[in-house]
Amino acid sequence: MNPIQRTAIKPEDLEPTILHLRETLVETIDLTLQAKQAHWNVTGPRFRSMHLQLDDIVRHLREYSDTVAERIVILGEPATGLAPQVAQQSKVDPFPTAFVPDAELVELLIDRLSGFCARLRGRISATEGRDPVTTDLFTRMLATFEEQMWMFHAQAQ
Repeated sequence: MNPIQRTAIKPEDLEPTILHLRETLVETIDLTLQAKQAHWNVTGPRFRSMHLQLDDIVRHLREYSDTVAERIVILGEPATGLAPQVAQQSKVDPFPTAFVPDAELVELLIDRLSGFCARLRGRISATEGRDPVTTDLFTRMLATFEEQMWMFHAQAQ
């Protein structure tokens, strides 16, 4: 354990909390990469609006991945977000490497955000009572990405 750790979290609550944070970190990094992939390769009449919306999602994902990583370190463990860990541990479905028509992209993003939000809800439940700071972080993330998902739902045909 890191000697700088100064937390009142019970030792039996610390390990599962860090596990949920690590899972969230690899997923936010994976979703960031997927959103950039989509940003570069979206096609269709909604290209411009989707291109800009994807920039917004990437900004949120990057901010939250940094906050999640810092929370892991605050709790006394190293944060790891290297490509091999992300590829091996992320629960997010792989993203196409081809051009993606805007209507198809809306459905892909709704699917990925929906799964991520569902896992965040589970992590909120799992950390509630263990670490209110981590629970609050997951709750803020859920609000942000449910809003993003709603914006894509509004574009669904």
